[in-house]
Amino acid sequence: MLALPAEILGYIVALSIEGFHKERYSQLEGLAAVSRHWRAATLGNTTLWNDVYLDRGTTEGQLATLLHRSAQSILSVDLEVTVRLEPRALRNFGRVMGQVHRIRKLVIRDIAPTAANASPWPLEVIRPLNGETLWPQLHYLHLSHAKTANEPFLALDLRISAPKLQSLALSHLQVRDPSSLPNAFPGLQSLTITGTRTFTSMLPVLTDLSCLRSLSIVMRWGSLTADIRPSFSLPLLESLDIDVGRLRPSVLSNLASNSCPRLTSLRVKFQDVAEHQGENIEISSPLLTVLHIEMPDEAPAFPRRPHIPIHFRVAPRALVDLALDGVMSVDIGAAIGPSLQKLTLASSEIDVAALCSALTQCHDLQQMTFIDLDCATTIDPNPTILTSLKHAVIRAGIQGRLDRTILRLFAYLLPPMIEDVQIYGPGTPCPSGFLRPMLDFLGLHALPMELSLDTRGQSSYFYLTEHVHNYKRLFVVKSASECLQVLLVQPTFYAHIRKCTVGIYRAAEMLSKCGGSLPILEEVVAIYHAGIARPYSVADIEVALQHLAQSASSIDCPRLRTLGIRVHDDRAPRRPLFPFSLRDALLALFRSDQEVSIDTGDTLEWRA
Repeated sequence: MLALPAEILGYIVALSIEGFHKERYSQLEGLAAVSRHWRAATLGNTTLWNDVYLDRGTTEGQLATLLHRSAQSILSVDLEVTVRLEPRALRNFGRVMGQVHRIRKLVIRDIAPTAANASPWPLEVIRPLNGETLWPQLHYLHLSHAKTANEPFLALDLRISAPKLQSLALSHLQVRDPSSLPNAFPGLQSLTITGTRTFTSMLPVLTDLSCLRSLSIVMRWGSLTADIRPSFSLPLLESLDIDVGRLRPSVLSNLASNSCPRLTSLRVKFQDVAEHQGENIEISSPLLTVLHIEMPDEAPAFPRRPHIPIHFRVAPRALVDLALDGVMSVDIGAAIGPSLQKLTLASSEIDVAALCSALTQCHDLQQMTFIDLDCATTIDPNPTILTSLKHAVIRAGIQGRLDRTILRLFAYLLPPMIEDVQIYGPGTPCPSGFLRPMLDFLGLHALPMELSLDTRGQSSYFYLTEHVHNYKRLFVVKSASECLQVLLVQPTFYAHIRKCTVGIYRAAEMLSKCGGSLPILEEVVAIYHAGIARPYSVADIEVALQHLAQSASSIDCPRLRTLGIRVHDDRAPRRPLFPFSLRDALLALFRSDQEVSIDTGDTLEWRA
């Protein structure tokens, strides 16, 4: 290492401290103390010292060292504003503000005040931002004021001039005169506004931000209802994120239209709509590839949930990623196009016939997620299998709903070589028909698939693995006991078990019902879980093991290699001891062409 050139060693040092922020200074000092060569390499690389983190613990000596060793390198400055900044911290910040000519990134953020100790920023922090000064190297400005519910928004003049600024993020802050932003930041490409109550004063300004490519508006308890003038245009906007409490449909329609001709990503979340008087939401951005619309039904502040029709024009032809959550009035057939690769439908009624018809053109669909869906029509008896599908998820909603028609459709759409299937079922009691799609899938595709079963805790995990390609399919069911009863009477179920990890009594039940054969079983692990309310008892554990040993006569398992026995009880004072005769009785349960070993880990031991 000592023979490495200083430039290479400096590069290695830079990689070693990547990710450190607060501790960066102490990390660098430690590396510089390794040897003379390391010190020369560390001190000689000025860019290692350009990350300035200011909090209550930063000393004036540390700051002076950072500024000196960074020479004229550009600076990245992060200031933590606490409830009461000590004079030393304010002097440090003032000293850094004397270097505005080389500050590339500036982050000023509160440290989570409470209602009892919240306070506005001190004038020493606000003054440099309100002054008419030139910041020639500033590319990133993030100002975050963690206001409390009853505290007024912090207002800034923000008169600085930063011709190279590309990203501006304001959280719980208001700019007194937003019309000054285009002249102050002519090259602005990304704007994020979080926590305000209204965006009305900012909307007209957007058209003057001629380089804007990304816009994020987060006002979860605010409204986006202002009128948009006909000349409104954001010609370079590519990404738009909206998360508001109340939304006016025409605002979204205007933003998702030819007024933003380059828009490729639109993510919208709203809890209510303003009085729309027949307004619809029309999505017509010609280049749109990502569209997420979410209307949750869980906000008490906005109890109304009107059905706002959503119409699609050209957009679906280019859509790659479509997610509709809580959107009730949408023509699903018009929303899905041939380019679609990822589809998420949640908390709504679905016209299954229209969905089946639309999916016939989705030859590239790779991910599909259904959550809490209801069927509005009868299912097409012969839906097209999605041959490119790799990942599929179906999940019950908060109310535990899983429509059986949707379940059946889900199973029929899966291709034989799908990599990952996840079924998240409802809680107890679980309807016996819930696992029907899994059994249908096994019946539809007579392939060399393998099933790994894990019923520890409150859930059942079913992993189906295609033997050659190691593809996995996961079924997660909350009420294991009900669903497993369905599986235990299915001969197909036993024919696919390769690995099995279950409780001891569940293992005994499976062995007694498997018909004397588990043809591809390679590993079985039986676990004893002691109940919380039951005292620790070695005798109870031995009774459970004896029950397993007597559950069946010899079972044909030609591929079995490992029998695992585990005892999980944190209260055990030591590993319990059991006779070798019990171990031999457990091994005698299975007839295998392989040499079967018994693996107990470190949870129990055998004795003569």
